[in-house]
Amino acid sequence: MNPTVVFNELWLLSERDASARQLKFHPRRNLLAGSNGTGKSRVLKHLVWALGCEPARRAAGEFDSNVIAALELSIGSSRTFTFLRQGRKRAAFDDLGFLLFATESSTKWNEFFSETFGFRLILQRKEEGEFGLAGPDYAMLPFYIDQDSGWGPKWATFPYLGQFAKWQTPVFSSFTGLKTKAYLEAQVDRERSAVQLKNAKVHLKLQETSYNRVVEMLPADTTTLDETQFAHELREVSDLTKALRGEQDEVRADLFKLAQRRHQLTAELNMALASERELIDDQAFLADYSDDEPLVCPTCAHVHTATFHARQALATDTQDIHEVVIRLQTARHRLHADEAALQIKLNAVAQRLRSLNESLTVQRNGRPVADVVVAKSLSVLKEAYDLTRRDLAAELDSAAGEVQNYDLKLRELTDKEREKRIRASFKEDLISYADMLDIAKAEIASKVTIGTRSPNASGSYAPRAVLANHLALLSTHSKHGDGPVFPFIADTPQQSGQDPVSLGRMLDTILKRAHLGQTLVATESIPDNWVPPDDCSVLAFGSKRHLLQEEAFRPGVSALGGMVKAMHDELLKQAPVADEPALDGDIPVPDAGGDDDD
Repeated sequence: MNPTVVFNELWLLSERDASARQLKFHPRRNLLAGSNGTGKSRVLKHLVWALGCEPARRAAGEFDSNVIAALELSIGSSRTFTFLRQGRKRAAFDDLGFLLFATESSTKWNEFFSETFGFRLILQRKEEGEFGLAGPDYAMLPFYIDQDSGWGPKWATFPYLGQFAKWQTPVFSSFTGLKTKAYLEAQVDRERSAVQLKNAKVHLKLQETSYNRVVEMLPADTTTLDETQFAHELREVSDLTKALRGEQDEVRADLFKLAQRRHQLTAELNMALASERELIDDQAFLADYSDDEPLVCPTCAHVHTATFHARQALATDTQDIHEVVIRLQTARHRLHADEAALQIKLNAVAQRLRSLNESLTVQRNGRPVADVVVAKSLSVLKEAYDLTRRDLAAELDSAAGEVQNYDLKLRELTDKEREKRIRASFKEDLISYADMLDIAKAEIASKVTIGTRSPNASGSYAPRAVLANHLALLSTHSKHGDGPVFPFIADTPQQSGQDPVSLGRMLDTILKRAHLGQTLVATESIPDNWVPPDDCSVLAFGSKRHLLQEEAFRPGVSALGGMVKAMHDELLKQAPVADEPALDGDIPVPDAGGDDDD
């Protein structure tokens, strides 16, 4: 049996405006009555918003977008919860006020919502191969007709329904029981396997294309060789190359050292030659003076005496420095010879390396060694490709087998007779409600498809056709469908100029003849001589732009303060939730001016 959900009470509290509002609801029928701008739509939007839905224009105009909404609800006869929401912060409490769950993540809230209400439906996202859990928007869609976007020819009650691809078929098939839960789960598994099969085919084709392109770049494999002998030769070449490179590095290091020594000897020789020239010049200078003759030193300007001993000491110094010059010149000549020998050795090593490189171009079986290596590479490449292709082929066969198994399972789970009965039941209910709402038969499509709206209805018939469609869906759900029974919410039925008689029929059909669960209807006017049912609670909205009241603020803080604090404290303990990407569904209805129900 599908669990029935009843909305008991709603608190709205604005800390910014220091105002609040408390509303209690009848468990069966509720009529929210008031002129345009008194806040009826705002209340209905926040009922579904507290559940986790995202209704369009919830905080349009000057309404506090950070308002706190607390919805007390019952599931069946034994469970009572309070759902609390403020912006992205969401929490749930039990009947004693103890915190059950809190999060800022819509994904985590969807999981909690699914477990709490027994609404688990997996849908495929627009990105192929990506799947996700349908959230509260999809659960509430048949139960909520929004004033701003719910009365049109398309399903646009919530702005982001388009985040999933082809969502209407599984959502309404599950809701009406056209497809069983087992069928829908198998269908998702089949889609996953189909994506794997497609990816395996793409990978296999990519591998084949890449292999063929590489093969086109390589020469044909026409060479055979003794791989063991060839590998031995390659190792010998490698070892010899390594040895020659080492010898080449050693010779270069020795040459560098000799060059440094040569530069040092050249510097010392230049100094010795300069000293020798100075001593020779000094001897020539003394030769112009006789012994004991005074002379003035041209360097220091002191007066000296030319003596025999001075001439002898100068001659000795000149002879000594000359010997030093001869020794340095001899050492430098030897270095030149050593350098030449090392250069010859270096050239020999380089020549051996060139010869080794040239040996790699020697023809083997009529082909260069390089081509032999390439041919062998092609052989290795083909072995790797064949191995990869076998693995991909096995993966492809496995995925194809899974798809076939799921196709067989889906056929086994398909009950054509049951589907025929459900479609007939839905059509019968739709025609019945169309008669109650005085909709001309021409305004209802001859071939009715579950999950679509009547494309023929126009003018004042269109809103009534939308209502008939919703009520037929709810009736079919109660008889055949799967999932919770939420309150039915109809916001402002007087669309497209409904006359009082038509509005009365709509109110009668909603409140007196339809839906076994709780009902909430908002209307701007009540037709003359129309009387609500005896068990209907009429909530009057009188003051425009004053939905929230200052005198209710302190009682609201007293009622919600503990829960708000518990939610915030719990969220502070959790890791921060990154900004979730904007959903890629339909564009939200803008919060434009001229709000018609604040």
